[in-house]
Amino acid sequence: EELNILDLQTRMAQTDKADIRLVYQHLLKIASVNLWSFSRAIERFGGASYEPRYLTPLAFSELMASAGQPGEGSRVLRPRERDCGKQYLDTISRHWPSSGTSPQALRSRRCTTEVDVFAQPVTAVHLSQGPVELKIYAAGPAQFPAGVDSNSPAFWRDGFLHVINSDPAGAHLSRGENADSLADPVPVELPVPQRPGKVWMEAVWLDPESDLLYGWYHFEPADLSCPERTAPIIGAAVSKDGGLTWEDRGFVLENGYPEDCSYQIDWFVGGNGDFSVVFDRESGYFYFLFSNYIGAPEEMGVGVARSAFEDRGQPGTVWKYYRGAWDEPGLGGRATAVFRSPTGWQGPNIDAFWGPSVHWNEYLGTYVVLLNRAKDANWGQDGIYIAFSRDLVNWTEPEKIFEANDWYPQVIGLGQAGTDSLAGRFLRVYVGGLSTFVLEFARVPS
Repeated sequence: EELNILDLQTRMAQTDKADIRLVYQHLLKIASVNLWSFSRAIERFGGASYEPRYLTPLAFSELMASAGQPGEGSRVLRPRERDCGKQYLDTISRHWPSSGTSPQALRSRRCTTEVDVFAQPVTAVHLSQGPVELKIYAAGPAQFPAGVDSNSPAFWRDGFLHVINSDPAGAHLSRGENADSLADPVPVELPVPQRPGKVWMEAVWLDPESDLLYGWYHFEPADLSCPERTAPIIGAAVSKDGGLTWEDRGFVLENGYPEDCSYQIDWFVGGNGDFSVVFDRESGYFYFLFSNYIGAPEEMGVGVARSAFEDRGQPGTVWKYYRGAWDEPGLGGRATAVFRSPTGWQGPNIDAFWGPSVHWNEYLGTYVVLLNRAKDANWGQDGIYIAFSRDLVNWTEPEKIFEANDWYPQVIGLGQAGTDSLAGRFLRVYVGGLSTFVLEFARVPS
């Protein structure tokens, strides 16, 4: 039945006759129901869960979840496309390229559907922190449509996935049926704080009742005493038009220590920034995981703060976690590092986690965070790390899952509601706005 489905998709791609394609679609539905029923029969009679041999895990999981009845727009009912011959640029810049290369050259167009996107797993990682296995599948490259220099928040609105990309030149909003079909980016009117500097949008949450989009931004003030360096601050903003224009609400997280111009790194001399935000329904709080770049040794690394649901993470309502309590104010308060740096940030020797991207994983029933790890004063990267938590405070020891020489790892969950803060068994992993593989979580029996 798997091969039958692939053959029908291939034939569908070879004709533009509507009546023939309709027949193929009906046959695909029949084959899908058969595949589902055969797979379930194996389990009912005591056999091991069937694993697909030809279909992608993503396509197979869709059929199992829908009782073999693919709905309108299902990837199973689409033609099976082949390599379209378009060239993909292997070398990209994290920011817009210099003269001679247009922004359009940075955009990738996938030449295959999800049916052909997976190859064999390039690696399988057994984590020591629990019964979880990671499988990393090589995939056709996918790239966010605009420049990326931070976490790129995503949200669903009016049936479309929206993604906001930010870099030093500004921010852009794209939307599409999924992350692989994002349309041309539209410039975003960013919030304007009451200080000179630049803004990066890093997290959003759409209120389903009011349609008001809450956002939180990384701000780098340009009025410090340390030449050409900064100390980031985290601020809040709201949008009434789906993320196109933003109204500043003020700062919510700021380090209480003065900047230290003796720092030997090129960018920061203190501050709180490079963060992500997730809403925890069980506790009723918005949680901020943020990078803390100055302070006492126990504070430097990645800290956590929270704001009650009814306060929506607005100024004066965010409290930092410090020594087991939530009583340090977001502005000026201290914060215990949940991922502590053994070296701090002054340099020249640096070993520190930073830039956390956290999401709730519905398949695992736990929170998952991806982390950068800086290994020197030039912010050279020692790969991408992963950790797990149920309460966003107590985390497993981070473990490296792959090498990367760029910054800002994040996910986009594959599925109807998948975003950077919500995912399931399968997800796209992006680093610096580029994704070349899909990650699958698998439970390992204890």
